[in-house]
Amino acid sequence: MDNSSLFLKKEFSISNSRSNQIGIDYGGTLTKITYFGEETNELITIHKPSNDFDGVIETIREIPKIKRYFAFSNEKQNEKAKNKEIKLSLTGGGTYRYKSKFQEIFPFPIQITNEGKCLHNGFSFVLQNVPDPVFQMDPQSPTEMIPASLKLNDRYIISIMGTGSGFFFSENGECKRIGGSGIGGGSFLGLLKLLTSLTDFDQIKKIPHEEHDPINLRVKDILGEGSEEMGLDGNLMAAFFGKIATKKKEKEQKEETKKMEKETITENQIAYSLAQTIFSNVAQISVLYAQSNNAKVIVFVGGLICDKILAPEMITNYVNFYSQNTVRAVFMKHSAYIGSIGALNLEN
Repeated sequence: MDNSSLFLKKEFSISNSRSNQIGIDYGGTLTKITYFGEETNELITIHKPSNDFDGVIETIREIPKIKRYFAFSNEKQNEKAKNKEIKLSLTGGGTYRYKSKFQEIFPFPIQITNEGKCLHNGFSFVLQNVPDPVFQMDPQSPTEMIPASLKLNDRYIISIMGTGSGFFFSENGECKRIGGSGIGGGSFLGLLKLLTSLTDFDQIKKIPHEEHDPINLRVKDILGEGSEEMGLDGNLMAAFFGKIATKKKEKEQKEETKKMEKETITENQIAYSLAQTIFSNVAQISVLYAQSNNAKVIVFVGGLICDKILAPEMITNYVNFYSQNTVRAVFMKHSAYIGSIGALNLEN
């Protein structure tokens, strides 16, 4: 069972009974699971594909405290195990679909919490209890991460890129949903699998800005030198994947075959352009929400972007461009799990 550890601040403490909760965020693409390790300042995080229900159940059964429960061989011992107050705390869309199955399989109390509340609870908990919880790209060295400053009571937009995307406005510790989009991590992964043999964001390699782009149509491809006369940056994106749409059909270029052979487009170029398409749209929507709510900071969270270099770098560039450097992009570490952490309801 692949898992990772999230260590909390040393001063964090919780009762043993509360530490026996299992937080499960059953999302549209991934199911995220969080529970306490042997030390109560350590959270263990795991994820499984949501379409593999049996795999999700097996992963939960392999959690040590649950595995020990099922290892007991008689009723008396089982009653002793029940006194440890194991509780499954569920959230996410899949929770309602599989609630009855969870109740059939696990003889523990099951609590279901509103997804929006869990996301806010998890976000608040990580911000206050995890060392250096947020980072930003270094303005002096745009490919380097540096710690960022963010307080719970600050005014900011939370942009959550899950299967789709959700946008929240937070001020003085209060959070409300202000919108959503069908463009998100599910869009990216779905199109990635449809267009390439790649299956994960980590397989994408950065393409230098100056490298020839056979896929995307830029302003200079339309206006040529006229882009400068119009006061536009020639490298500004006019249409993602636009060059492919404007390519001549093979029948129309018989005489030019030798001079204009069809360019070889690599899977990495397709994947990179796809990432640009998704992140550009989410960044622009986020900036518009920030401007309409007079917020100067956008916090980006989600499994597709957390703890990765390429995604924050791309998103930061788009936020800087669309806001004309008036809005700051920051990113939360371990943010794929804020829903499952929030399901633990540790703030209460």
